[in-house]
Amino acid sequence: MRLICQKIKLASDRSPAPLRGNVASTKYQTWTAVHRPRSAFFTAQLFLLLLAFFAMAQSPPPFRLEASPPLARSESTPVLDQTGVCLGWLETSRSTLLDAQGRMLAKSDGKILKHAISSDGSAFAVLEKTTSSKDRMNESFFTIRCFNRGGQQSGLYNFSQHRDDPVPQIIFNAASSPLLVAYPATARLIFLNQNGQVLRESFLFHEAPYSNERPLFMAASANAFIVLSQKTPSTNASTVAPTLICFSNKGEEQWRRELPMGTAGSGSLAMSDDGAWIAAGRYAVTGARVESTISIFNSRGELQSKTEGLFRRAFFAKNGNGLLLMDRRQLRALDFRRGNTLWLVNLTRRAEMFVDVVVDAMHNKTFALVAENVFKENRFIFEKARLLGFDAAGQQQLETLLPVQLNAPMLKISNDGGRLTLAAEGFLQNFTVSPSSK
Repeated sequence: MRLICQKIKLASDRSPAPLRGNVASTKYQTWTAVHRPRSAFFTAQLFLLLLAFFAMAQSPPPFRLEASPPLARSESTPVLDQTGVCLGWLETSRSTLLDAQGRMLAKSDGKILKHAISSDGSAFAVLEKTTSSKDRMNESFFTIRCFNRGGQQSGLYNFSQHRDDPVPQIIFNAASSPLLVAYPATARLIFLNQNGQVLRESFLFHEAPYSNERPLFMAASANAFIVLSQKTPSTNASTVAPTLICFSNKGEEQWRRELPMGTAGSGSLAMSDDGAWIAAGRYAVTGARVESTISIFNSRGELQSKTEGLFRRAFFAKNGNGLLLMDRRQLRALDFRRGNTLWLVNLTRRAEMFVDVVVDAMHNKTFALVAENVFKENRFIFEKARLLGFDAAGQQQLETLLPVQLNAPMLKISNDGGRLTLAAEGFLQNFTVSPSSK
């Protein structure tokens, strides 16, 4: 008897009803089944229904959030490790460092500008702008202080730079030592150990011109640092190739790769926790047209795949080929080896944007912070914020309204995916992630 092929969607893949919170979600999967006409028709349909039921039973269960009482500490910023554990608080107005219980650990005579935390939470550092008896009109002085998890100072490093230079960037490798300090204006890198001793100094480019507009982004694993930058900024009159450079923990260059001509995308650099995969983005503007690409490399610098777009946050799954990308108004899950989009979510409210996103290790639960960015009291803050939760298929599972204004907010999630942490200036709240009863 002649066989007829029919493409149908599983019940779990049906287009959902309009989602809460004005987001549009799309899943790109179909199921192809073969059935016989007439006598075999009902048998085939029963088989498909059982198969659909089995597929839904195997999908991750829905989940919900249970909020703990928030903790407020005026004019302070929580210092969190990668899993959301609070190590301490920075009181930027008084330039003091407190432990998680509010006891003072250190006080600076200058102004704390930035801080960095190792992914395992065993060390963190603060960058201070200090005063000096050697202070000169065109020079600024800085100190980097390193602390262990208990808050004891383990080392410091003093340096100066031109007053007009951008504030240096700092990042730990995943093993908490060394610390990389980057100077965008001069394309210069300093590798420090936890005692503040210089391990190596490097310049990214030979005879690079001074430029306080040079893009420079950093990422790290336990064994390597990755830097994305370019010799000169791209302009309307000239275009250069952004360069991706890999360094060992000792500051030795391992390899470098040029991306297509354009400009390094803001924040478009990410590395998997084990250092096996790297994502780097760039864009080019031609008239009214913007063209962008994301390149995926392995740890040896070998190009594995490319896809269109840019991102501000990215997470590689610890199993398989999953990659989650967050841009201003879109979440996208990819199979980066094949370049396939698994699902995507677009915001539909005009004033909203994705502020931050986290995903558990297996990419079964994704939590996104969505808000409106407004200018108040001489600074940008986020208001009308919402927490959205999505399952492994990109289907929205929850929405939690946040009736607070947030400055510099961030999300963290525990290794087991059971605790979600929302932190901002003067604010810290934990949520327990548990299976839903529905």
